[in-house]
Amino acid sequence: MSAKNDPREPRENRELKFIERVMQESWRSFRAAESHNEKRGAAMILQAHIDEYLDQPEHVHDLAEGVSFESGCPYRLDDGPEGAEMPFDKGGQATDAFFYETGRKITRLYTRAELDAEPEMSRKFGWYVVTLYEKIYATEDETTAHFTRYEAVNRYLQPSSREPRPRKGDYVLWADPLGGYDPKQSEIVAQYRHVNMAIERARKVATDYGIRIIVAKHLGSVDNH
Repeated sequence: MSAKNDPREPRENRELKFIERVMQESWRSFRAAESHNEKRGAAMILQAHIDEYLDQPEHVHDLAEGVSFESGCPYRLDDGPEGAEMPFDKGGQATDAFFYETGRKITRLYTRAELDAEPEMSRKFGWYVVTLYEKIYATEDETTAHFTRYEAVNRYLQPSSREPRPRKGDYVLWADPLGGYDPKQSEIVAQYRHVNMAIERARKVATDYGIRIIVAKHLGSVDNH
């Protein structure tokens, strides 16, 4: 990865230019105000923008060390037992491990026996399209970094044009929410028809960005509307 395309490299904070323009507009409003009350109101607005400017760094990073600001499992769908294993908890090959997903939120892992014991389980997760996945593989290392803005997720994790929604039989790459901008949801990185290609891509993404990726097979969707 070149330094130009490395999200860890510092880049100019473009937010500063935007705040400067807003400050200039606020200053013009202050100068144009006639009464003391109007000037006080304009000055308070200007001061707020000045404080915002002072809080901004000169440079920002698209990828920062550490996990996203929230801990725990804010992306989790169900209210299963405390401490239940989540798809991103362990690396390596997986066996007899299934989870549901809807709206980029996912459940804990279930065994095939648990699924068979409750055929209508998908209805627990809302009146939406709910998809069942089988966890096949997860990259070995835990997540050690996270993207700082949503645009960076699109640029680095999903560099190609958005693919159609995964189909039954696809091997889908999911990124650990603690490595994304919004830890309340997981992001699809890519999808493949062949598992070896999916695992190879998962390992590369994990190595490049320090984010655990899982490979999960799309087993089918249910429309609960």
